[in-house]
Amino acid sequence: MRIRDSLQGLEVLLIGNRVSAAGISLYIGGVAGYGMTERPPDNLLYISIAMVGTSAAGISRYGVGTYGAYQRTLKHIKKFGRIGHRFFKKYIEKGDGIALGYCELQGMYLAARKCGQLDSFFENKRKYSNNLVPNF
Repeated sequence: MRIRDSLQGLEVLLIGNRVSAAGISLYIGGVAGYGMTERPPDNLLYISIAMVGTSAAGISRYGVGTYGAYQRTLKHIKKFGRIGHRFFKKYIEKGDGIALGYCELQGMYLAARKCGQLDSFFENKRKYSNNLVPNF
């Protein structure tokens, strides 16, 4: 059971947050492309791709905010049976905007999906969040 939890946590960190997943993929692709070329103009392209990937992954803090929100939301749902309005508002107040707060929202979404609480999540998101980035 412990290995399964670790793998699920790794999934939330690396795949659950689409921004960090895209950033890590771009970084790996850029480094791999750089290693396979010998011509300087091509190297510049791959260096740029790796830099964009590093920036995207860094902005998302490599999924750490997503994982933290996921763990806290799981505990909250297990304790109260749903995502409460106060819990949601408290998380959102930390950094809600059109795109800010996506990482935490994605962690909450993943926990709600796991526990069958998507209706509660989307109801709270509709009422309290200005974030336009879709959660899936």
